[in-house]
Amino acid sequence: MRTRLFTVVLAAAVVLMTGCYATFSPESGRREILRQTGMEPRDTFEFQLEGATMSLAKTMVSKVAGEQVNFGGLDRIDLAVYELPSGKQIDFARVPCRGWDKLINTREGDKSFMVLVRTNGETLADMVVMAQGQKQVLYGRLKGTLSRDLPGTLQKVMSATGIEGLKDRIISLSPEDEESPKEPPPRESK
Repeated sequence: MRTRLFTVVLAAAVVLMTGCYATFSPESGRREILRQTGMEPRDTFEFQLEGATMSLAKTMVSKVAGEQVNFGGLDRIDLAVYELPSGKQIDFARVPCRGWDKLINTREGDKSFMVLVRTNGETLADMVVMAQGQKQVLYGRLKGTLSRDLPGTLQKVMSATGIEGLKDRIISLSPEDEESPKEPPPRESK
């Protein structure tokens, strides 16, 4: 009898644990816009790099560079920008985020910005960025070994340049750039 009860409790725990954290992907961003606005968004840009495609990209770039390149420790990059249905807005407070820590959730005028993170001990291991401008919503996910300064840096980029600047910054992202000091220019010799 105890074995049967233990099995039932274990099975229930496994079922409950599968829903312990919210999943995020470009598709989930699209579904959230549909859920909140009642209308399907139009894609304006979508980019995904992970798994075998990420390995292939690292190999190709390493061959071209002549040295090992690991994209600053990134294992996955998802990025999507959606055109919002006319006059509609998304409320990031209504986005399900079980199992994630909400690090930033701000609104400045017609711009909203949210960062969700999961850590891997001392470092950020997984980050979801959602941003909203006047007519667009950006969804981004970065997975790997990320700089702790990255969320604040992305928030500053959003404030200064909006969705387009944030998109460009995520695409060109290298966490090594965030953490490594810049070399001073060479001294002029006289």
